[in-house]
Amino acid sequence: PDRAAFAEKVAEMGRGAGIDMPVADILAAMTPRGPSTPAMPVQAAQLSPSWLPSWLSITAQGMRLDWVYAGGESFTAPFADQDFARLSAHPLNQLLPAISDPTELGRMPGPETPIDGMIFHISRCGSTLASRMLAQVPDILVLSEPQALAAVLSAHNLIRIDPKVQQAWLAGVLGAYRRAAGTRRLVIKLDVDSLFDHARLKAITPKTPFVVLH
Repeated sequence: PDRAAFAEKVAEMGRGAGIDMPVADILAAMTPRGPSTPAMPVQAAQLSPSWLPSWLSITAQGMRLDWVYAGGESFTAPFADQDFARLSAHPLNQLLPAISDPTELGRMPGPETPIDGMIFHISRCGSTLASRMLAQVPDILVLSEPQALAAVLSAHNLIRIDPKVQQAWLAGVLGAYRRAAGTRRLVIKLDVDSLFDHARLKAITPKTPFVVLH
């Protein structure tokens, strides 16, 4: 949406609620966002299903999980991070960048229904082409190598974490993606290293068909 039109609509909604929010101030509050952007801490469990975990940062300075409002948008770029970057430019995501403590993932429910497919692969095998072809089907949401999922799978390499806690984080992020898909089928393409994590993923969504491209 047009930034100015969006700001006008927010100001109008504010006036309707008895809050004076000048359009200029709303526009000034919209900033390009990324994993290091100052953001509003939220309770992840209170976000609507339209918010997806987009980036998990684990550094010596601490941890943060970024969320992006997708609003039912399709993911058609070669990699999910490119789609998240596009969505991050949406005025709503610029006005209300949201982050949470990654540990909250452990308190979120896992997938209520099975994920419809997971693609594992080795390098240069055509997996990106396969996932992009699937993404052209209107009722399929394809998430190709989402960074947040990969970061949860590898978190034990960066921090000391109980395997049961890490598995709960994994269930939480997969549950968030499953709910974001809504009535659409959900297919996730994992990164190359995740081939070794198939058992951990299968434990959370045992009825999900896996395919390995090589």
